[in-house]
Amino acid sequence: PYIKEKIVEVAHRFRNQYRRISSLVWAVGRGEVTVAGFVNQVLAHHFEENGGLINAVLEKYYQSLKS
Repeated sequence: PYIKEKIVEVAHRFRNQYRRISSLVWAVGRGEVTVAGFVNQVLAHHFEENGGLINAVLEKYYQSLKS
């Protein structure tokens, strides 16, 4: 039962986030942009802006695997 409840909770959150993103994409792109394209651009911007921090976290993680 616990796992099923978690799956339903995650699916509900995903559905709500997808609706919000989809509305934003429509408002910005008026059908010219897909949700996937929009999310890809947001993630690319995030990785560009936070690349140093992301690399530091990954490096620390990889180092922990070696020890």
